[in-house]
Amino acid sequence: MSKATEIFNKAFEEPRDLRSREYMEGVLYILRVKLGETEKKVCPYNIGTTQADAWFSGNSEGHLLLPYQLPKKPASFNLTPKEI
Repeated sequence: MSKATEIFNKAFEEPRDLRSREYMEGVLYILRVKLGETEKKVCPYNIGTTQADAWFSGNSEGHLLLPYQLPKKPASFNLTPKEI
C-alpha cells in the first residue's frame, strides 16, 4: 500500500461526515502528488461544476493532512555548512 493511500485510509476510516467520491479523489490526488507517487494533472471535472468544487475542496484537505503525517526532520538538517 502506498504512503498516500495509507494516509488517506487513516483520515477516512474514523467517524466523520460523509464526503463525495469527487472530494475523496481530490484528497488522494494531492497526497499522491506531494509524495511523488503521481504527476500533476488538471482537474478531471469541468470547472464551475459541483464535482470540480468538491475535487478542489478535497485538494485542500489533502494539503492539510500531509504535514501531520510526514516525519519531522532531525535538528541536524537545519544546520548550515559552517555549523557542521
